[in-house]
Amino acid sequence: MNNKTIKLNKQQPCVYKIFVGPSLYYIGGTTQGMAKRRAKHFIELNANRHKNKNLQAAYNEFKELKFEILELCTKDTVINVEQKYLDMAKDDPNCLNMCWFAGSCKGITRSDEHKAAVSRAHKGKKYRLGIPTAPESRVKISNALKKAWAEGRMNHDKNPSRGENHYLSKLTEEQVIEIYKMRKKGMLHKDIANVYNITRENVTTILNGRAWKEQYKKFHKTEDNNA
Repeated sequence: MNNKTIKLNKQQPCVYKIFVGPSLYYIGGTTQGMAKRRAKHFIELNANRHKNKNLQAAYNEFKELKFEILELCTKDTVINVEQKYLDMAKDDPNCLNMCWFAGSCKGITRSDEHKAAVSRAHKGKKYRLGIPTAPESRVKISNALKKAWAEGRMNHDKNPSRGENHYLSKLTEEQVIEIYKMRKKGMLHKDIANVYNITRENVTTILNGRAWKEQYKKFHKTEDNNA
């Protein structure tokens, strides 16, 4: 299938094949569309950091790739369709795939050096949501929890307190609305952060609606009605 066809289906989930050199190939699947996945392959291969070492080695040798869409799918069927093609290619020595389980890295052999490096990187670390939490941060969280319990802002309900009643909240609803207004007037994120003694990242999260979601919807709905 030519590049023109790929572009016409660039957002369609699909299973595809990458041809490298005279006879080598790689099978993959994507739910985001061929254009994004194709670009990602090129970026990683040109940077010599593709996760599939077989494909990387072949690309380093031949320096050319040809993409072909094997089958268009839905997001729910990509894994099953990809597995079908992997099963057919499993015994083919020209197939560059390292893992024979669609949507998984199961089956890839890790070297002892790799395992040791991963072990050293994680040894002694305590993680919260996958990110190492500094001792001083753990103390702050502990104190905030104790204070919230003492003030009655925490309970055993399935839906914990939100907004200004959340145990880690540094802002009130009125202050959040004021942040929206300050930004509308042209104030920079960092300047708003200095006013309320919070981080620039906090301000960005609020303005993007990833935090204080109800206030975000309420403010912008009011603005749209006034427009």
